[in-house]
Amino acid sequence: MKKHSVWLLGLAAVLVVGCANQKGPAEQAVAGAETALAAVRDDAQKYVPDRLQAVDAQLAALKDRLAKGDYRAALTGAPTVNSAIRSSGVDSLKSMWSEASNASASGDFTTAVTKAQAVKDKAAEIMRSLGMSAG
Repeated sequence: MKKHSVWLLGLAAVLVVGCANQKGPAEQAVAGAETALAAVRDDAQKYVPDRLQAVDAQLAALKDRLAKGDYRAALTGAPTVNSAIRSSGVDSLKSMWSEASNASASGDFTTAVTKAQAVKDKAAEIMRSLGMSAG
């Protein structure tokens, strides 16, 4: 009986250490998702508000898992949330680019260039927030 208790105690210690080792990466994954969403939030709110609402819900669920100590679920859920953030960022860029194209087609080249530059700047910002670099 004593051997059995020692074995269970050892197993519990391994589980606690294993979970603690996932806490830091899980916190970093959630923080990274928050940063990435912050980079696209304003434009997503303007151009794809329904997508933003869905991403906010996914991020809230991810943060809830982290708060409950379910680090593994937070780590495995982070790529899905990041993918949704990228998608909403790309959709907002597409809408912004469409506005630039429409301005160009109507002969308003000043507005077209300004909007195209805004798309370029926003794309660079999104890439930085996701840890990507151009080229």
